[in-house]
Amino acid sequence: MNEHSFIKKVHRLLPDSIFIWKIADPFQGGVPDALYFGQNGTTLFVEYKYVQKRPVRPTTIIKPNLSAQQQIWLSSLHERKQNVLVVLGHGADCSIFVTPKHWTEGIANADLQPSTLKELAETIVSVLGVT
Repeated sequence: MNEHSFIKKVHRLLPDSIFIWKIADPFQGGVPDALYFGQNGTTLFVEYKYVQKRPVRPTTIIKPNLSAQQQIWLSSLHERKQNVLVVLGHGADCSIFVTPKHWTEGIANADLQPSTLKELAETIVSVLGVT
């Protein structure tokens, strides 16, 4: 699996009522990978990263490999009170980072709860307030 197929799997789990924009902007580096629109106008930006497998040692710091431009975009969106997630896919599971501190400094492997793709889809639905 790669990042593209991982994102497609997530999108297949989302209800049809969520409008999905898979952003691919060659003119503006750092823009998040996807923008989701809920029925009530709520939006969510998500940056996806993917690695084949998660490190095993509990002391390893897990941190998505974000470029400087991505960090600026994501932090700026967060500061503007936009809903933002960074998702690190690993194998068939993922880790969800919700704050700039988490996605820039990382989280110890032992403290990071992996989520299934179904749980990630449920998180997206919850943030968007979709029923």
